[in-house]
Amino acid sequence: MRNLKTKTWLTALAAACVIGAASDASALQLTTTDAYYVGSIADGVPPGGGNPSNEFQWVNKLILMDEGDVDTGVTPGNETLTRSANDFGVLPAATSEVKVDGGGDRTVTAGALYILGKYGAGGGTQISYVWYIGGLAVGTVLDLPDQALSHTVVFAGAGGGTPPPGVPDAGSSMALLGLALTGLGLVRRKVS
Repeated sequence: MRNLKTKTWLTALAAACVIGAASDASALQLTTTDAYYVGSIADGVPPGGGNPSNEFQWVNKLILMDEGDVDTGVTPGNETLTRSANDFGVLPAATSEVKVDGGGDRTVTAGALYILGKYGAGGGTQISYVWYIGGLAVGTVLDLPDQALSHTVVFAGAGGGTPPPGVPDAGSSMALLGLALTGLGLVRRKVS
């Protein structure tokens, strides 16, 4: 009887671990080396402070650049724009922005095409990174690098572009969870 209770607790613990791992898999970690990365804006300091309209202009200039190009002296602000080598096809223009301050986790909303993360505050090195998030499922959680994140801006637009490979949606995650639980059940039967 005691052996059966131990097996039941071990099965419950394994199921909890699988469920915890499945929920972590739903967040998409954005980095400067992933397929979503569009490029950077250095020093990324809008004249007159955190002016989203300047960030908006920089994003639209960045998406028109060829892959791997660097453009210096970009106005406003005499910035350096560096385009990643990722090929998205023709990227759509950003048409509006919604500023979201601080934090590193963001959720994709309807119409969202780009997210800009500005890093560094006050004096010192400051840089903004831009990722293309068009084509991701609404509700996908984005996890931006959080170290020295000043703010993020989500830009909407008219759609288009070739979406990078996506993360599993809730249906795929649930299918994987079901498969894992089925496997645990089979292992439990074999051990009994």
